[in-house]
Amino acid sequence: MAKCFFKLLKKDFDIIHTHVYGHPHIFFAHLAGKLKNTKLIHTTHCPWTDSYRSLMGKILLKLTYSTLSKFAVNLSNKVIAITPWEIEFLKNIN
Repeated sequence: MAKCFFKLLKKDFDIIHTHVYGHPHIFFAHLAGKLKNTKLIHTTHCPWTDSYRSLMGKILLKLTYSTLSKFAVNLSNKVIAITPWEIEFLKNIN
């Protein structure tokens, strides 16, 4: 994940486009983008499901959803929601 951050800092991009809310790589990619003054786009891909998750999975998801991912999406210039019901969730994460 941090490797992604350093690679993005070394190159010049017009846009950084991340995918899937809740993964730490979006935080590092968006942080690199902000440091380089690059446009940031994020596509969510419907990660909010009722799927079975272990206790550790639930804890990690709660942690990343409320901190790293929330921060990254708030840095985005644009967010693309894949499903209509995601829009309300996204409006409420600020």
